[in-house]
Amino acid sequence: QNDGAPMRTYSKTSDVIAPAPAYLFTFTEESMCTMDDAYMQMGASPSYIPNAPANYHLSGCCFGFTDGHAQPKHWTGDVLPYLPYKKNVTQAPADKGSPGDKDWVWLRRRAGSTNLTGITYDILANQADTP
Repeated sequence: QNDGAPMRTYSKTSDVIAPAPAYLFTFTEESMCTMDDAYMQMGASPSYIPNAPANYHLSGCCFGFTDGHAQPKHWTGDVLPYLPYKKNVTQAPADKGSPGDKDWVWLRRRAGSTNLTGITYDILANQADTP
């Protein structure tokens, strides 16, 4: 779920057309400090992380994608490596959270799609990073 934006919903695997299954994460480790329900919520801005992904394994966590592959991700941006991992703290420090934060951009591209039209497209086409 993305806080502040309508998002495509997926009821079955065949619904996953945007982003493509190799780019949509289905499972991840959430920080024990923000775990409060059964889903991972994305904030509408890089400085607000309602449900923070874990930062346990060498400053990162693992993601399971819809196509079946798994990938570790190490946080190197402005927010996640520095987010205070304390209960109910979901706001980055005041000097962190630029709109181009590479961790937030990586997460946002793989968390879902605001494309509600049903047109198939690859959200990461021509991007430098890979799944």
